[in-house]
Amino acid sequence: ELKIKDSKTYLIKGSTDPNWYFQYRIKIDGKNNTPHIFLDGVRLQAPKDGPAIELYGGASACLYFIGNDSELTGAENFAALQKNKTDGYLRVLVQTGTKLTCQGSKVGIKNFSQGHGMNLHFGSLATDIYGGEILATSGAFGAGIGGGQGGVGRYIYIKGGTVNAGSSTCGAGIGSGDQDGQNNSEDAYHIEISGGTVNAWSNYAGAGIGGGRNGSGRDISITGGNVNAQGWWGAGIGGGMN
Repeated sequence: ELKIKDSKTYLIKGSTDPNWYFQYRIKIDGKNNTPHIFLDGVRLQAPKDGPAIELYGGASACLYFIGNDSELTGAENFAALQKNKTDGYLRVLVQTGTKLTCQGSKVGIKNFSQGHGMNLHFGSLATDIYGGEILATSGAFGAGIGGGQGGVGRYIYIKGGTVNAGSSTCGAGIGSGDQDGQNNSEDAYHIEISGGTVNAWSNYAGAGIGGGRNGSGRDISITGGNVNAQGWWGAGIGGGMN
């Protein structure tokens, strides 16, 4: 397990064998820490107790996926790439010609307190260097990008590249996971798309972009790019089922 507790710059290179996976996690810890991490052909399959890459303790991070394609897979009940709580931010940049695949497992994110997808940034308007592809899919009840089961998706920004995000069951493609419908604070809101190509879908009960099952979606703005969004018993853009 690699633990990063500073704001230094790192380069992590994976094996050239496409069938070989690291069986370890990357953990980024510490309030006010913002490391810049470059990942080249890194394939992580998390062990049974967590996501492949995890931010906690209020840490922020800038992740740059460069060179060969990378793949992140979360353990059962966890996301592939998980930012716990609401402190800090996560910025993900994928180099043009590179693909990042993120696969959550089962119910996406285990604990409600860890299931909030907030302050997430993808791509850049400033340069076409980072115009690569992201494929993010959840297990049951979580969003492809955003909240896990019972968790919200808020302050999500997509500025460039190609983002494909989908939920298998009850979560939004981009936004919130499955909700209990009891609390308006669980709404998905403040999702901004200003560039790139975005394909977002829910296979059942969630919105393409917005709320998961029993959750609403509001304050969603599209000012640029190309967007395709489809729900199943949920809105293409807006609220989930119910």
